[in-house]
Amino acid sequence: MAKRIVLFVVVISFLLLAAGVVSAQESNGSIRGTVYQDLNADGRCVDTGEPILVGTPIKFVSDDGKTTLHLQSGENGTFGLVAGGYGTWTVSADPNNEWVVTSQNPIMAFLGSEQLLVLGVDFCLAKVGTVPPRVVLPESGAAIA
Repeated sequence: MAKRIVLFVVVISFLLLAAGVVSAQESNGSIRGTVYQDLNADGRCVDTGEPILVGTPIKFVSDDGKTTLHLQSGENGTFGLVAGGYGTWTVSADPNNEWVVTSQNPIMAFLGSEQLLVLGVDFCLAKVGTVPPRVVLPESGAAIA
C-alpha cells in the first residue's frame, strides 16, 4: 500500500511539473521577418524578386520598455525573436548610415495566447542616395505653395 502511495505522489508530481513546463512554454511566442534590398526605393520589396540583405541590425523593444533585444538578419536575410514574452513588441530595422528604411519602420507585433507566431515583419532598405525625394502634398483645401 505504501508503495502505491509513493508511486501516486511521484506520478502526480511529474504531471504537475510537466504542466508547469507546458504552461511556461505557452507564454512565449515568435516574431519572424526578412530584410530586403529595395532596388527601386519604392518601399515594396516582398515577393518582388528583390535581393535579401545580410547582417542588418534589428531591434525588439517590449511594450513596457524594460526589454530591448538586438539581433541581425542572417545569411538568408531572415531574423526571428523566439521565446518572446506576451505583449506588443516594437520591431525596427536599425541600419548603418549607408542604408535607409523605405518600408514601414517600426512595426508593432502582438504576441499572446491566441497569437503565438507573427510572420511577415519585413523591412525594405535602399542605399542612401538611391531614394528619390519625397513629395509632400498640401492638405485638402490648402493653397498650393
